[in-house]
Amino acid sequence: MLYAVERFFLEFLRGDYVNLTLGLKSAQMTSIIAFAIALIAFILIQWKGSVDEKVSG
Repeated sequence: MLYAVERFFLEFLRGDYVNLTLGLKSAQMTSIIAFAIALIAFILIQWKGSVDEKVSG
């Protein structure tokens, strides 16, 4: 998840293309999507683990 955040901010320093989507470069949009997917997966894994502990404990 940290890589996605780092990549998002590093893209502000690049000046080699101007194709923008919602004011962001395509790599920044990809970083946002990757971060969102990783965050959702992390939350689901944590939630599933807490449910399993309650059932078996």
